[in-house]
Amino acid sequence: MEELTRDHVVVLYFYPRDFTPICTRQACMFRDAFEELSGRGVAIVGVSVDDSQSHERFGEHHQLPFSLLADPDKTIARSYKVLRVFGGTTKRVTYVIDQNRVIRGAFHHELMAGSHLKDIRRTLERLATPQATAE
Repeated sequence: MEELTRDHVVVLYFYPRDFTPICTRQACMFRDAFEELSGRGVAIVGVSVDDSQSHERFGEHHQLPFSLLADPDKTIARSYKVLRVFGGTTKRVTYVIDQNRVIRGAFHHELMAGSHLKDIRRTLERLATPQATAE
C-alpha cells in the first residue's frame, strides 16, 4: 500500500465475494470508471476473502484493469474492521486514501454499489481544492 499511496490516491474497496451479482456490478462499475479515475491519479484495489485463483478468474472474466487482493486469512479485512459479524465475508466498504496514507473517505453501501463511485467522485473533488490539501 505504501508504494501505491506514494504516487496515487488509492480507492481500496472491500467486497464480499467474486461472481456475486452486486459484487460483479461494483467491479464492473470501477472498470468502467477506470480511465476517469486513473486520469485523476487514482489507483483502484479490490479486496475480498476469496483466494487468488478466484480473483484471477473474476478479473479475467470481467476484464478488470485493476488489482484484486486475496485475503483468505482475513488479515486485511480485520485491520480495516470490515468483517461481517460472523466473520465469513467482508462488508461492502470503500476507502479513499490520500498520498499521506490518510483515509479521506469511508463509504458503506451494502446494496447500492453505485453510491460508492458517487462518494469517491465527491471526495476527489474535495481533495482537489487547495483547502483540502492543506489539512
